Amino acid sequence: MRDFCYDLAAALPTLLATGKHGKLAAAIKRAMSTASGYQDLSDARDALLLLRRLTKEKDISSRFAEDDLSMMTGALFAQAVILYTRATDTKPIERQKWFGRDKLSGEDRQFHQEVMSLRDHALAHFGRAAELTDGALVKEALVMERDGNAVKIAFYSSRAQNRAAFAASLLALVERVQRLAYDATQARYADLGAALAAASKLDPAVPTLMRGFAFDGEGFFPTKGWQDRV
Repeated sequence: MRDFCYDLAAALPTLLATGKHGKLAAAIKRAMSTASGYQDLSDARDALLLLRRLTKEKDISSRFAEDDLSMMTGALFAQAVILYTRATDTKPIERQKWFGRDKLSGEDRQFHQEVMSLRDHALAHFGRAAELTDGALVKEALVMERDGNAVKIAFYSSRAQNRAAFAASLLALVERVQRLAYDATQARYADLGAALAAASKLDPAVPTLMRGFAFDGEGFFPTKGWQDRV
């Protein structure tokens, strides 16, 4: 049984409105942003692990029609790429940046750029990702053909929903960057704890303010065992 459970993110606007505790507000923002990036990386890893199960374990893949399986693997592959790039090198909106390419080794930095390019040129925007080692992600053709006495034009598209070698390399990169994000998150949590203690010492109204933002876990996680996920 927890003695208290407050949502610091929900309290942030009210805290800012007091105009008194800039350091505490900044610490909340930094912790929230870094933890959010770490969560994206965790979700990217989960997507890649499920993708591997769908493509490697016959007892799972055999449960689905081929077209359905292709759609699911494509969705997981795209989700992992988008979450990884959002957590790392995408210009952040409503959260602060925690990642820098200098955190990566030269080899990882090069592959990181390939992931960014794939996101930019084939997933988030139009492109075929023709430079991939194992072939383009998208192939398109505009075909004119005669069928009896009629001439018709048809558009054909073939999308490789998954690139196994790329996905395996991405999983390894995600796991390495996830460890960096975990360390960064723990450091920001420590900073936040110190800032909260200092603000509470200077202003007894701070603990009172926080008590007005109790975290409703049952509403936030409407499933059994939500405490284990926090």
